[in-house]
Amino acid sequence: ELSEFEAEGSVKVETVPATAAAQQAVSLRTDLSRFTASAERYLRGGRCSARQHLAAAADPYVLVCPDLCVFRGPREEGYPFLDRPQTVRAVATALPSQRPSLHVPRGEPRTEWYAEEAEEVALLERLNLIGYAALQEVGRGDARAPVVLVLDALGCAQGGRHPRDSLANALRHWRRRFAGLYHCVILACGSGVAGQQLATHLDGVINRDVYAALFTRRASDLAAGWHWDDTFLRWHINAHDFLRLGLLVHRQQTRAASKASDHSGDAG
Repeated sequence: ELSEFEAEGSVKVETVPATAAAQQAVSLRTDLSRFTASAERYLRGGRCSARQHLAAAADPYVLVCPDLCVFRGPREEGYPFLDRPQTVRAVATALPSQRPSLHVPRGEPRTEWYAEEAEEVALLERLNLIGYAALQEVGRGDARAPVVLVLDALGCAQGGRHPRDSLANALRHWRRRFAGLYHCVILACGSGVAGQQLATHLDGVINRDVYAALFTRRASDLAAGWHWDDTFLRWHINAHDFLRLGLLVHRQQTRAASKASDHSGDAG
């Protein structure tokens, strides 16, 4: 997520303030400037700047970086140069506002939503664009390789002021439409206590139907929908419950395979 721009509207890649921690980290750790410079050349002579396109309230653009090179480690480690730089495909976007108006209904539990429908529509449009753009880029690579999408908690991570319940609800619907097209989708919510609290809240809304299967111990609908790879389950904010779900799914798959084998033997 991009939130800092130069006065003329180009993406800021130098002297990015600490308040835009995610953009600062990407600017320091990758060759993002190669793609922002290319975008500026493409837009030269046009009527709109990169900021106007990326942060447009309607019909926004996204910046696709097909071979973004990650050559430095995380801030917590002092941004060390990596022995083996990694290449990833990245999609950058920007929200129309950094401080939208919020609607906080009375009662408990406390929830927060966009006060203006246009803000919610803008968020949904960007999530859909990211989903389609990421798939389009993946289609140009090795079709056999598993595709993992790391999605930023738009507007909410790293001190963002957008309503987390609006984001959670949007991602719940986005998951039904796009998640099955990827090997795994990881929602990055930031580090520290704030990041853990955000991840826990979003998880409870986005994966509500998944937790329902845990309580009812009915994993039949989950078995065909995902691989339940322990490698990814251990990264989850609620890894304990998801590992239990994975075990339920694997047991059900084993029983189903055993029954199929028995029927095959009877037919023979």
